[in-house]
Amino acid sequence: MNHYLELKQSLPLADLEQLTRMRVCAENPEPRQLTVLDTVDWAIWMSGQVLVHVAGNGLELYDRDDQLSVAVPAKRWPSLIAQLKDPLFSALKPLVSVRALLPQFNSRWQEQPLAFLNSDDKIVARATLYHLVDTTPAPPSFLKIHALRGYNQEVQALVNGLNPVTRTCPSAITRKFLLQRCGLNPNPPATKPGFHVNPDLPTAEIVLRMVAELLSLARQQEEGLIADIDSEFTHQYRVNLRKGRSLLSLFKKELTPQLYCAIQKPLKSMAKTTNQLRDLDVFLLDQDGYRAMLPAHFHPGLEGLFKRLRGRRRKVWCKVTATLKQEEYLETAQQLEQRLKEPPDLSAPRSGTAIKKRVSRKILSQYRKIKRHDARIDATTPDDRVHEVRIEAKKLRYLLELFAELFAYDQVRQLIKALKKLQDNLGRFNDYSSQCLFLESLLRGAGIKTAERDAISGLIAVLYSKQQHERGQVVDMIAAFSDTEIAEQFQKLFTDAAAQDGGS
Repeated sequence: MNHYLELKQSLPLADLEQLTRMRVCAENPEPRQLTVLDTVDWAIWMSGQVLVHVAGNGLELYDRDDQLSVAVPAKRWPSLIAQLKDPLFSALKPLVSVRALLPQFNSRWQEQPLAFLNSDDKIVARATLYHLVDTTPAPPSFLKIHALRGYNQEVQALVNGLNPVTRTCPSAITRKFLLQRCGLNPNPPATKPGFHVNPDLPTAEIVLRMVAELLSLARQQEEGLIADIDSEFTHQYRVNLRKGRSLLSLFKKELTPQLYCAIQKPLKSMAKTTNQLRDLDVFLLDQDGYRAMLPAHFHPGLEGLFKRLRGRRRKVWCKVTATLKQEEYLETAQQLEQRLKEPPDLSAPRSGTAIKKRVSRKILSQYRKIKRHDARIDATTPDDRVHEVRIEAKKLRYLLELFAELFAYDQVRQLIKALKKLQDNLGRFNDYSSQCLFLESLLRGAGIKTAERDAISGLIAVLYSKQQHERGQVVDMIAAFSDTEIAEQFQKLFTDAAAQDGGS
């Protein structure tokens, strides 16, 4: 059994002995200087775990129960977990993925192990005295007492004796508790928009408000993108812009042509700025995967290629950051933000229709587009047609995710889960196709060495084979998503609201 106490005042060991009427054996206080490491969105902390770098010790990962799960010696820490070795890499990979590890908080405290002995000189409890250093005005101290088996009554008497100088802690004394008492108060940035959509508000008003929030989320990535903290800033910047553009495209008829062009054009221009940077990031992020695809004698050529592309990426990133700092870009973004705040023009057909009615019709229409491809796509269908299905599936995914709050959440989640299987297949097919095109463009470039050219040609052959494998799965995946059960779920969930709309 554990007891967690906060000392109202600093006490010497002699006073502890007098109050508890027990002998106290103490080891020397151990200073702990910690740096909390986490991603920009505090993914490790939010999972219930804590990763710290302890000066003089190394990296320590504590689990949800405050148990030390992994410890590795390290004078410093890498920015990316890919540079960590197992078991720490395996423990963090599901949480951190490609995000950088950032020093989020520094703290200091002292830990002093204690033992309480009774009159028979038997240890009845072990304890740790924590003394926080950095807090002001009066650094607090905490005492965690663990009663040994068979001594619960004596330990309770010990705790009672400390009542005049202690108060019970509101929670267990864990690393998280101590860090919070030192002043750590994580405030993760929003990664997903919270729209809180009123189902009866006009379609144009809701769409423009949602685009405004997605633009805001995209612009929140600019600082990390410019600092080049990790590639996820670029990815999130593009994802939020893409969702905004997709919304505009889906509800184009509900907006006036002038308003649609005034918003869609700058969004497209902003996204285009990072096209080449994202292509290079995607390729460089999968270096281990590419090495695994080719025999070892191709690896020197691959390393030369990676080095070349890292140099190219640096130049492209410099151009992107210069663009994001330009007055023209900033003015365009600010004008767009202002335009999205203006009262909506409801003169377009069905722009004033309740959003839930229009969304229901759009979802059903988008699902039917995918179903029609089920009868049209076979083993001989050109790749461009397959890519069209991917785009239609992505639009449907955005509709389901962005407007999920308007419908029965669990049912929408099941439809998204079914759609994801198709999207995963189409996504891999598209990725392999895009990577082949990217590599082919490299072959046409100047200055490619023979070893690099051989490695590129080898990769293209492997990727093409993988693309064809995914190509062979497309027909089955579309058929599975078009089956009777899923079609009935779409009809049941969205038909009633769509019928009230009466539009197309």
